[in-house]
Amino acid sequence: MYFTLFGRIVAAGMLIWALDNHPYGYFTLLRIIVCCVAAYCAVLANEQKKNSWTWTLAVVAVFQSHHANLSTSRNMGGD
Repeated sequence: MYFTLFGRIVAAGMLIWALDNHPYGYFTLLRIIVCCVAAYCAVLANEQKKNSWTWTLAVVAVFQSHHANLSTSRNMGGD
């Protein structure tokens, strides 16, 4: 229980701190941490039979995973 609380607090703090300018390595570390925390919380939600949380956290973990390379450009406006 304390591990998931600590992990969620760390991930949330890093996500808020990501609003500042950081090198690329920070965002790589952030993706790894968010992916691991979301995957672990999805497993715990599955054990507690919370299906909506399981799927939500699993989707977050997949989107943050480096194995799901979703390329986006800096210019999201279509120019």
